[in-house]
Amino acid sequence: MSVDITDAELAVMKVLWEQSPLNARQITEQLSREKSWHRKTVNTLLSRLEGKSAIAARKHDDGVRYFTPRVDQDSYGQAAATELVDSVFNGELAPLIACFARNRRLSRAQIDQLRQLIEEIDDEDA
Repeated sequence: MSVDITDAELAVMKVLWEQSPLNARQITEQLSREKSWHRKTVNTLLSRLEGKSAIAARKHDDGVRYFTPRVDQDSYGQAAATELVDSVFNGELAPLIACFARNRRLSRAQIDQLRQLIEEIDDEDA
């Protein structure tokens, strides 16, 4: 499921991916640690995400709506990464990896992970 999610909506999704179900007040409290958003802003973002079918809302017995993600983080991440590779690097993965390798200091563990991934891909193609 590919959903176009803005950066602000993504902040809400990250909270819900970490813990759900949550109500609007709980989400606002979580986000207030890093953003100065008011509850009205969060409610607007929740409405947009619900309209995009990225989240589901369920009203509990107390009348409060609780939200859960309908899009999982891995699927969204994969779709976003694919879109980045397609739109910025013309579908070529190697330039993206080279960009990260040059501009970020990769730890020995990260380099080893990349090598292992390349070996796994190479073994699959053999």
